[in-house]
Amino acid sequence: MSNFSNIFPNAEQFDTMNILLASIAGKSGGIALKSHKDTQMLTRLGLASKVMVPGDQYTVEKASQITATVSGQITGATVDFAKFINQVGHAHQGVYEFSYDGAAWSLDGETVELSDYGITVTGTPANGDKIAAHETASTLVFDIVDFDKHHPADPNLTHSISLLCHEAVAGFAYNPTQALYCVGADKWPSGLPAGTYCFTLDTTYDASYNSGWSAFCFTLGQAVPVGGQIVLGWGSNTQLSAAKISTYQKFATTAIESGISVAAGESGTKLGHAANGEITDHVNNIARARYGSNDIASSCMMQWLSSDAASGWHQQISEFDRPQTTPTAGFLYGIDPEFKAIIGKVKLRTAKNTVSDGGGYVDGEYLGWLASMTEVGFGANNGVYETSPDENGAVTNTPFALYVGATNADRIKYGNGAARLWWLRSPIPSNAHGERDVYTDGSLYSNFASDGLWAVPGLDII
Repeated sequence: MSNFSNIFPNAEQFDTMNILLASIAGKSGGIALKSHKDTQMLTRLGLASKVMVPGDQYTVEKASQITATVSGQITGATVDFAKFINQVGHAHQGVYEFSYDGAAWSLDGETVELSDYGITVTGTPANGDKIAAHETASTLVFDIVDFDKHHPADPNLTHSISLLCHEAVAGFAYNPTQALYCVGADKWPSGLPAGTYCFTLDTTYDASYNSGWSAFCFTLGQAVPVGGQIVLGWGSNTQLSAAKISTYQKFATTAIESGISVAAGESGTKLGHAANGEITDHVNNIARARYGSNDIASSCMMQWLSSDAASGWHQQISEFDRPQTTPTAGFLYGIDPEFKAIIGKVKLRTAKNTVSDGGGYVDGEYLGWLASMTEVGFGANNGVYETSPDENGAVTNTPFALYVGATNADRIKYGNGAARLWWLRSPIPSNAHGERDVYTDGSLYSNFASDGLWAVPGLDII
């Protein structure tokens, strides 16, 4: 006798069959994916490109605020933003009304615990009390730029949909101005004591503005602890003689001392040579101390793109890193949890500069990312095709499908109604502080890493 016990598909198989049927219908069939999870399933089946094309748009909601109003005996209520969003399970503009029946709170007719939603009330609730949680959300619009161009970091996964924000967002440094010196325990096990110190420097570096000095000195009135930093406030097109020294504890925002003047000469203890080249003896590349670092490994912008933290998203990577405190929250803060569940890390290649970082390239894994020169159609960066390495380390030399044959006009990004300069993840290979970006007319451009340009966040559905 035949065994028909498994003739009917289970729920997961039904879902898969529905996605397959939708893909067969094609775009002319008016495909309407019901959830982000459907999109992920379509992606993992390798069928996403059957029903979508580069240039299609993908929308995601992002909550920004939740406030509460009350009625009845309770006099107030507060809402923990992250806890509420995670409990509800999605981000959506709207109002959630909680009711109290004298024994328990309910939402949509189901008994709930307010603490699960991060809600705290003031006063003792009575029968008939209500709490209205008002969620403010906006819509992020992404352009689908390619399919399977980025390789997932998870070796068990194969497919991806690469998304790039349709408009530019935010506006801050790729990496802020760095410290010139870090107090290393190997050199100063008890910290750097108060006293007079000096750095030597190359007279050829920024000769028009180095005041003709081959060394400069300064006097600290207070000690700097191990891990602390010396920051040289030497701005662009400003004479070194006008620079000011500030000192900080490790990665701190409040100075130990500030406004310390510098003078020519080698008085005091020599801390090292401030060269525009290799980094040695806890002395940074001097250009990075003035204009920030183009090393992707310590980029605050790359950290922001991958963070869902409400604050404190910028973490120190290099001993010279200085804190970036705005925007307050990471880019993924408030993003729809259903969407966040379907994005994942991908492998990306980025060139390195030849001045301080040895040239060549670095491969990394990123959740949020910036596009590269190669990916938006500007070709290789100093011989490096900055795309996504496969399991063998091989990369393609072609841009995202959306940017094949692109003109400068195709690369223009707008933010708040105006064309914006927007960061790429590609460094200038010939210096330690320059970063590639796209100019307001869509052409390739560059700026100091510490400049406040806009971002065009990228994410991958995997």
